[in-house]
Amino acid sequence: GCPLLLDATPIHVRFSAVCRSTVYPTGRSNKTRRGTNQFKHVLTAQASNQDLIDAKSKLRKLLNDPELDDKGIFIVDEDFEEELNTVIRDVEQCVGIKHPLSDHGFGVLNGKWVLRYTTLQILGPKRVKLGLGKGGLVRIENLYQIIDKEHSTALNQVEFNVLGMVKGFFSIKAKYAVDPNVESLSRVLVETESATLTPKKLQELLGENFDLLLSIFRPDGHLDITYLDDTLRIGRDNRGHLYVLEKVDEP
Repeated sequence: GCPLLLDATPIHVRFSAVCRSTVYPTGRSNKTRRGTNQFKHVLTAQASNQDLIDAKSKLRKLLNDPELDDKGIFIVDEDFEEELNTVIRDVEQCVGIKHPLSDHGFGVLNGKWVLRYTTLQILGPKRVKLGLGKGGLVRIENLYQIIDKEHSTALNQVEFNVLGMVKGFFSIKAKYAVDPNVESLSRVLVETESATLTPKKLQELLGENFDLLLSIFRPDGHLDITYLDDTLRIGRDNRGHLYVLEKVDEP
């Protein structure tokens, strides 16, 4: 199953927490709840580390809720999702590592991360075509991202289970570069280099729907890292999707 790293790892607050009054999108971009990816920055104010500790404690509890067994990719209860997105914004308003793409920030980013929640959804015809979900042939188990700062690459891996018997990986390798136009050193530009699906049996099962799978998980565009510390990362991409990841504590 998915490593519950926030349970296993103490919360480390290594930096003075600065909570900023920043308005972020509410979550999914449906008519009533999805916003644009435009952030409105207003006045900032100093806050104690306790604000960050409290916000992360609330987030930990919600991330471990059975409602997120599918990481938010399929249907999520509206009230639960609203509460979760509110808590995520509370964390985003606190600064862990001020400049996520500084040398120190990349030192923290480097390594393996596991996705705990996203507003990227696979619903309707797309879900049916890919045979995904509890009632489908294919179940998504985990989604990982491995960042290699030395080569400026990110490897996104979607771990599948087919009929409860065959495990497979859909892997997308992408190059990234820091956006020089963003002074806060928090935005990366991303471009896909390659995509593979293993084992071959899984690719045969998907057939022409491989391109559909790629279109869903392709990371091209830009990603804003809105919060980063030693164990937790939050980001929002140019398509309005939100991602919450935890660092995998590898030996």
